[in-house]
Amino acid sequence: MEIKAVVNINLQINSGDFIVVVGANGSGKSTLLNLIAGTFHPDQGNLFFDKKIVNQQQEYQRAKSIARLFQNPLSGTAPELSIIENFRLAALRTSAKKISIGINQEFRKRVSDRIQLLGMGLENKLDHPMEQLSGGQRQALTLLMSTMDECKILLMDEPTSALDPRSSEILMNLAKNIIQGKKLMALLVTHRLKDCIQFGNRVLVMDSGKIKMEFSGAEKENLKLETLQKLFLE
Repeated sequence: MEIKAVVNINLQINSGDFIVVVGANGSGKSTLLNLIAGTFHPDQGNLFFDKKIVNQQQEYQRAKSIARLFQNPLSGTAPELSIIENFRLAALRTSAKKISIGINQEFRKRVSDRIQLLGMGLENKLDHPMEQLSGGQRQALTLLMSTMDECKILLMDEPTSALDPRSSEILMNLAKNIIQGKKLMALLVTHRLKDCIQFGNRVLVMDSGKIKMEFSGAEKENLKLETLQKLFLE
């Protein structure tokens, strides 16, 4: 029996949109993100970015415009490399240059100033290996690395599921500020219904690969937790 993970999705995302996507397991949330990122390619239909069809572009080809934050804090960093080397690797993106090229005082100061915004004291540990840091620290650094330069889209797939409440709060507020400051197009996949109330300007409820319901504008501003809970009980 053939099962389609995503069916008849018609979604327009504008600069500055912060969309929170919720739904039961298997509803198509992560598949939607993978289609946008280029990990998967649609069987039918077209995917447009800046008015250009990007259906057949590979994941690495979209990497310059798309930042991703995964569920596992270990997925976004190279553990054996230092913080500064990870940032340099992220800055190079698809370039073939060596990691060591460009790690000068100017780059170190740029990275240090950015990390200082976290208030974690990591700006003083630029030469420490990533593997020595906590999951929350690595997720926050991954978010900073992936949004340093030219990205226009931020995809977050349950980025706080492995974090403690304090680290989750720091990460999500950081994401919110970056999205607003850079006017990114952002999608957050989450199982936490409270995130739908606290974050974003649009909420998508997915079921069986389809967008079952969307809340935006005044509906989103006035959205109550009880309303979402009832949807999942129906």
